[in-house]
Amino acid sequence: EASSALTIRSERGRPLSGLDYRDTNEGEPALTSKRAEHVAAAIKGYVHFDKPGIHNIDFLTNDGLRATIGGQVVGKFDGRQTCDTTIMSEVEVPSAGWYKLDILYFQRYNTSCLHMRMGAKGKRVSWMPNKAFGH
Repeated sequence: EASSALTIRSERGRPLSGLDYRDTNEGEPALTSKRAEHVAAAIKGYVHFDKPGIHNIDFLTNDGLRATIGGQVVGKFDGRQTCDTTIMSEVEVPSAGWYKLDILYFQRYNTSCLHMRMGAKGKRVSWMPNKAFGH
């Protein structure tokens, strides 16, 4: 399990600049790690919503993740996959502002990716810009 991997010989990587990490080629490092394989990351920070309302959120991930915003699970995949989407979640944002973001991410073999997308309910989701994230 990824959470237990964080306690065994883990090495902290550089802080992420956002959640826009393209699909890598085999052998290229995952996120800000020095490693290409067997990477786990506890990503903690904040995400900014410009407007209140109901928002659809999904992630592209290789391999898996568990993501929460304000304590609500908004992304989950517990397995191995190429860079592919999670099931879309609806999040009700009562007011514009910063909300707590927690992600447990893992990558096992070959390539890696991590992206977050969002859109207002009924609208198409699009990439979240790096400026929407803080820590």
